[in-house]
Amino acid sequence: MGGRIGVFNGAGITGLAADTAAQLEKDYGYVPAQVADAPSPVAVTTVYYRVAGDRIEAESLAQNFFPDLEGKISRLPETATNVEKKVQVAIYLGTDYASAQGG
Repeated sequence: MGGRIGVFNGAGITGLAADTAAQLEKDYGYVPAQVADAPSPVAVTTVYYRVAGDRIEAESLAQNFFPDLEGKISRLPETATNVEKKVQVAIYLGTDYASAQGG
């Protein structure tokens, strides 16, 4: 799988984005282009895609990597200025994911 992804920690658990990015690289070969904190807390893990062509990748990522979550898939809003332009699929980790990880 190709594509440039970003992992954003919206759960408030230190290191969650970095740990998740490492797991994505190990399991799927993704090398995240951006790993950072989300600008605000996130309750439900959401996988955003930048353009319609990236939606399939976002859906696949959500189903494979977050199979136990009722995560959302949505188009990245224009207002998400914290996401670098090179990122095509942005994963916002929520407190639901942190809980599932035992955090």
